[in-house]
Amino acid sequence: ATGGNLVFHQRIMGVMGFWCAAACGFQALLDRPATEEMARYGWAVTDVALLTIAMGMTGEPIGPLAIGYPLVLVAAGLWFSVRLVVLTTVVELASYVVLLWFLGPKDFRLPHYQLIFGASLAVIGAIVAYQVHRIGSLSRYFDRQRQG
Repeated sequence: ATGGNLVFHQRIMGVMGFWCAAACGFQALLDRPATEEMARYGWAVTDVALLTIAMGMTGEPIGPLAIGYPLVLVAAGLWFSVRLVVLTTVVELASYVVLLWFLGPKDFRLPHYQLIFGASLAVIGAIVAYQVHRIGSLSRYFDRQRQG
């Protein structure tokens, strides 16, 4: 379902269009203090969900498209929230399992590849969460130094 298939192209562009609209909506929610935190979490989960849908639509092998998961995970770290990074990691791991399940047994020819990728996502999530924690600790330390 790839190549010059117009229906496939329209479906993928539909997902991309929805993704763009969702990003605009979440950006608008970030401008309101009452919805700011919810927008961050919703945006991260929506990014993972739409990436998974797009990869599922392309079929197997997903190959280099899977790089989107670590990219979204690192982007979640830019919000400087350990909880957000952990949530994104868990949602990505669950989404990857669901994606592999829907793609079917052909994608399990070399199951250790999927295990390595899943373990790598978990490690990247732990590294990003730790880095966000360190930055927060350093920020609090230097704030106290300036005040004291």
